[in-house]
Amino acid sequence: MRQYDIAYVALRGAITDAREGGDPLATGSGGGCMYWLLVRRGQLEEAERMAAQSMDAVELKIAGAEPDRYAV
Repeated sequence: MRQYDIAYVALRGAITDAREGGDPLATGSGGGCMYWLLVRRGQLEEAERMAAQSMDAVELKIAGAEPDRYAV
């Protein structure tokens, strides 16, 4: 439906809730959707910045992780 502004607000809230709830899988999944949305909106630099920050937070913890974490 291309309602990108509404999607942005919903994703931002979902990511915040997942972080506060301590759910890294939901946080990562929401992040992936957010990056796609930012690309669709033409905000390529913001998408790249957010993706890099997320990877920096996850990368150190990935060794020996469960398969779900590798997928996210």
